[in-house]
Amino acid sequence: MAVFPWGGAVAATLILQGVNPAIATFIACLAGALAGLVTAWLNVQLKILHLLASILTMISLYSINLRIMGKPNESGFIRTTHHFNPVTTSV
Repeated sequence: MAVFPWGGAVAATLILQGVNPAIATFIACLAGALAGLVTAWLNVQLKILHLLASILTMISLYSINLRIMGKPNESGFIRTTHHFNPVTTSV
């Protein structure tokens, strides 16, 4: 379950930096696949129980999400262009 916020953080950061949303989604999917590989590696190579391996991955991804986004919450609605100015527009 840690992959959803991880992919969202990657996609949101890329989209806010001006990357095409389709490309950002594809890169987010690749990031999710990388997270799955880390979980599988912890499980298979280090012989960590699959549940514990996923919890360890989730905890590490939470910290990485904060580092990627630069803050706990990223809003895409901050960058709005106002085409209507009620002070200068007369009806």
